[in-house]
Amino acid sequence: METKTTIVLPNKVKERMKEFGAKGEPYSDILLRLLKSAEERQLQDLLMDEEDTIL
Repeated sequence: METKTTIVLPNKVKERMKEFGAKGEPYSDILLRLLKSAEERQLQDLLMDEEDTIL
């Protein structure tokens, strides 16, 4: 079984996270999707130059 932890967030951050999820969707799913998107963006930034051409 996977261990769990609690993350304390200001209500303002929690409300912003809700904008990225569907009603009733667990926050962990929202965070995983946001992290995946950030990782893909980082990879794209590493592979592309200023003219959006693959290095």
